[in-house]
Amino acid sequence: MNVRTCLTGTCSLINKWRYLEDDGCTSSLGLATDEFLARHLPPSPYSHTLRLYAYGERCALVGKYQEVSSEINVEYCKTHAIAINRRPTGGGAIIMGKGQLGVAIAMPLSEDFSLLKLSMVFKRYSLGILLGLERLGLRGEFRRGNDILVGGKKIAGMAFATIDDAGLFHASLLADLDEELMQMVLRIPRSKTATLTTASRELGRAVTTEEMRQAVKEGYQKAFGIEMAPKPLRQEEVEEIDSLEKAKYKNPIWIFGPKSEFRSQEAEVRTKKILYSDY
Repeated sequence: MNVRTCLTGTCSLINKWRYLEDDGCTSSLGLATDEFLARHLPPSPYSHTLRLYAYGERCALVGKYQEVSSEINVEYCKTHAIAINRRPTGGGAIIMGKGQLGVAIAMPLSEDFSLLKLSMVFKRYSLGILLGLERLGLRGEFRRGNDILVGGKKIAGMAFATIDDAGLFHASLLADLDEELMQMVLRIPRSKTATLTTASRELGRAVTTEEMRQAVKEGYQKAFGIEMAPKPLRQEEVEEIDSLEKAKYKNPIWIFGPKSEFRSQEAEVRTKKILYSDY
């Protein structure tokens, strides 16, 4: 597979991406940062921003169009100090924490979305994850429905949204997973956990998010022939993210409803035949 050949049949070689990594962020800060990066794409010569991060708290995240009470055991989360939040991207409910690697890519729509069908966007940006898994010694495959499988079981899910004139690609990659916690937090059938796997399980050893992060970073470098340029957040960016976090991702109206608003948005998306998968 020639990953330098774009899915449209033409390709402009991407030279540099802005690179960020983070550990220990809260759910509200993590999501606010991703949205901010999509709203403020890096200046030339950087075409994209890649952020690889892990949450410092256990949290339950629903997709943009979901109803929290239908997807999450809210009382259990309150009792056990598990944060609840809503992603700006679609997809299903997930749990995140120290054993799960978050992947966020902010991209210009003119280059990556307007010329491609959404399914091709998922296929394109799954390449870095697939090559990262390969570096760990795992053979992954992309499945329509926007999952990444290892041995026929899901190890990562992906989601996408347009924000202003940019696209935001999200993925959650399982280095490890507390399945019992997942059962208590998410309103899912127990049988669903049987369809999941983790890097630790597949390799028969503990795989940390840091090990997985380095493999995925190298995977994207190889997939797109790029240089990763570490560019930490500037103070003015931190301040803007803080404002967005307080206004939106700490706002109960964004997190918990109103349900009717999300249903109307979902209907509009379906009308346009843009499909959002489990994240």
